[in-house]
Order: sequence, then structure tokens, then C-alpha cells
Amino acid sequence: MTLCTVKKTLDTIVATKNHYVVAIKRNNRKLYSLIESATAKLALCNDYDKTVEKNRGRKETRIVHVFDVTEEIREYLSHIRAVARIRRLREIKGKTTEEIVYYVSDVKYRAKKFNKGIREHWSIENKLHWVKDVGMLEDKSKIHSIKMAPVISILKSLVVELAYLNSKSVVNFQRTFAHNIEFMSSLIE
Repeated sequence: MTLCTVKKTLDTIVATKNHYVVAIKRNNRKLYSLIESATAKLALCNDYDKTVEKNRGRKETRIVHVFDVTEEIREYLSHIRAVARIRRLREIKGKTTEEIVYYVSDVKYRAKKFNKGIREHWSIENKLHWVKDVGMLEDKSKIHSIKMAPVISILKSLVVELAYLNSKSVVNFQRTFAHNIEFMSSLIE
């Protein structure tokens, strides 16, 4: 996503009196660089949170630091009020990987709230969007009608939710979905 798109999107969100928390990726070179510089010294952070989760044979540690917005960042995008740096450490079978992700927000949230909100976002991503993208091949859809695409997407979301009511896990849902078209039809009757 280029800065132009990010800026327009964030400006629209703010103009419609909504709020945002958005990950800033490396392809947004200028803003990413400004944020990376602003968060380089952890001593400058004004809030901190750490969580550790163990499940499915892995240990995941998330460390969130929240920083005040520098003048350079504010000049670049005036409505940014907070910058969060999330460091994720994943340990699987004795091997540890590290990932650092930066987020910006137009609201100055505490580190604990950033951590919880971002984690909840991934729950939605994994339970709905991933299933629609992978299980229902939504990204490969040939529906190009601007009027019909949102309707079909909503119907797919409904089918996913109904399937979850009749299934114990994503894997069970996929098995049901992939091999039992009659069952899927019965969900919407």
C-alpha cells in the first residue's frame, strides 16, 4: 500500500469521525523509516505491556511499547497520536523467531489496549477472513459486479458463522465445507 493510499484512507477514516489502528509496512518507506527511527530507543517509550501465551506446542511472547509521536511523523500525517512497536517472539520446538511490527493510531491508547486489540483483530482474521480467502477462494472470485460482490461476501460470512455453530474448529469446518455441499445448503435454508 503506498503512502498516498494510506494517507487517503486514514484521512477518510478521521473525516468520517472514526478511529484507526493500522500496521505500517516496509513498502511505506518514508513513514516506516520515521517510525523506526522514533522507536529505536526503547527508553523513550511512555508505556509498555508484555504477554506470554503457550498453546499448540508453541510459546509466543508479545512485547508492546507505545511512543509519543515525533514532530516529523506529525508533519507527515497530522492525525497520528500514538505509535506502537510490537515485538513478537515465537518459540516452536526450541527454535525462536522474532518479528517487529509497527502500528499507528489516531487515538493514544495504552500498551495493554494496543496489545489486546491487535490480538483480537487476528482472531477475526483467522476465524473469518482466512476461511473466506482459503476455504471459499474469495480472492479468486470471478464476481466483478460492484453491486453483487459485497452481497456475496456477506452471504459467505453468514455461511461461515452458521458453519461454526455446527462445527468444533476451523479444520472441522473446512472438512465439512469441502466435502458436503448438501450440509452447506442446509445451513442457509
